[in-house]
Amino acid sequence: MTVNFRKKIDNDYVKDILANAVEGQFTDAKKLKSLSKELTSGKSAEMTCHLVKCEGKLGRSAVIDLNAPPNNNFRQIDHRTIDSLILKNTKYIVK
Repeated sequence: MTVNFRKKIDNDYVKDILANAVEGQFTDAKKLKSLSKELTSGKSAEMTCHLVKCEGKLGRSAVIDLNAPPNNNFRQIDHRTIDSLILKNTKYIVK
């Protein structure tokens, strides 16, 4: 399956977004709202993976990342951050 999700926000991501922001983004209300949404939502990522285990109570799935090195390929995906999922050539979009 292929999962499109938002990554966890970290300090480096916030610093990078604020460093690349121009002065006009802080004065215009629409641009400021867009900037704040970008800061709070996190970076979008896509992963091709194989589902190993789904934890319903924790809201996470354990997967094997097929593009990662073999010794370090176990990942967890938070269900709240999923934007879309492609499974058996069918795309499911979270609205």
